[in-house]
Amino acid sequence: MNFSNTRAWVATALLSVATFAFADPVITVGTATNTIDSTYEVPIFISGAPDGSFSWQFDLSYDPAYLVLNSIVEGTFFSSFVTTLNPGTTFSPGVNNSIDGLISMVTDSFDDIGPMPFGDGLLAILTFEALAPVASTSLDLSNAYLNLQDVATRNGSLCVPGFGEGGAVDCDVSSVPEPSVLALFTLGLGALGLRRRLGSRSQAARKEAAAHAS
Repeated sequence: MNFSNTRAWVATALLSVATFAFADPVITVGTATNTIDSTYEVPIFISGAPDGSFSWQFDLSYDPAYLVLNSIVEGTFFSSFVTTLNPGTTFSPGVNNSIDGLISMVTDSFDDIGPMPFGDGLLAILTFEALAPVASTSLDLSNAYLNLQDVATRNGSLCVPGFGEGGAVDCDVSSVPEPSVLALFTLGLGALGLRRRLGSRSQAARKEAAAHAS
């Protein structure tokens, strides 16, 4: 057994586990769900929150030409760790500027004695009323904090099907590979086929040479 290779493999595995365990936290706009008629629920998630997390905050901008905010409710990330106090968290849905399409200071704090929150979870659920069909309208996070420190964000978008000024909007269209991706895929298949043909010819040549030698 090659112990040097074994040690290298173990070190790589441990580094990968450590990197996963201590990944930087991220607040993400999740996939919107059409609940009824023109109403959409948008989840906001946290991933990689460190042990001892006690507060979070974010702002979110949207296009008021397509969306109207109906409500913001607390998610289960903090509340799922509550064991003693009731409610054990202090949630604020923030302030909605419906003219500019900006929701400011959505916050939550953990007030219980522990165990303290950590890991992944649902921070909040935003409910919007769609005003018009649109293929993609942005939902952008800003001023995001976890434990009073800046945190990375991933923005999202919302598709509203229907028939608008630009024509029909279909949100269920299957994705088609970009031309460059499709070209690379085709080139890869061609190279694989050529390699197989060359391999077959090489094998036949070896067999023929062996027959002549005998």
